[in-house]
Amino acid sequence: MEIEDGYGFNCTKCGYAMENHTGKTITVIHHEQDCLTQIRKRQEMMKQTPPQPTLEQIRKRESYRYWGELYNWLQDPRTPEELIYKIHEIVDRYRGFHSETNSGCAMESIELLIQEKQDKR
Repeated sequence: MEIEDGYGFNCTKCGYAMENHTGKTITVIHHEQDCLTQIRKRQEMMKQTPPQPTLEQIRKRESYRYWGELYNWLQDPRTPEELIYKIHEIVDRYRGFHSETNSGCAMESIELLIQEKQDKR
């Protein structure tokens, strides 16, 4: 029987094995009742579904508030420039550029693109 839950042991007699959170297998001396108890506990844990967040908990999240602000912001007509700047802000807020340097380079590219598009008008 194999159960993969991130924690475990390897029984010297019955061969029941399970890896712990470091990926290593721990060897323990066989105690039949302990092995059966552990197997049952692990099976029960695996059957349980993690608790789902309530709507109130979701509404308290910063991401919920931010997406609400964005939704409201998008209700008004926006120019392509405003939309591009907003996208940059979102990506930057969630560290999508991975560094301040990359974020700055992206902003320079946006500004050059907008300037070139406005010059063509």
